[in-house]
Amino acid sequence: MGFPQIGTLLNGGLVNGLPFFTQPSGPGTLVFPQQPKIFPAQFQGYVQWPMAYPAMYYPGCGHAINLYEIFFQYNPSAGEVYAIIACPYCSFVQQVMPETQYYNYLQTPLIVS
Repeated sequence: MGFPQIGTLLNGGLVNGLPFFTQPSGPGTLVFPQQPKIFPAQFQGYVQWPMAYPAMYYPGCGHAINLYEIFFQYNPSAGEVYAIIACPYCSFVQQVMPETQYYNYLQTPLIVS
């Protein structure tokens, strides 16, 4: 397993060791399955809003999240540890930065999409 690239799935789309998430159009594109973003299929007898997930962040995978998952991995070619910022659902790699930059609040006050 090599060092992860931005726009790819960190764990290859596996959930509990089984294939679940896919990127049919290749790295850097939407990941499927997506969260529902449409009206419910059947009218429930009252006014309904579309099923949407309010969130702070929308990474490149298209999932709505409120917090990124952070992994740390040693990069042998650079000789230092890197922080890998990923989607907690599908492990889509959003950002990769040196660990020293991640922990320096002046350089990285917030992790943003």
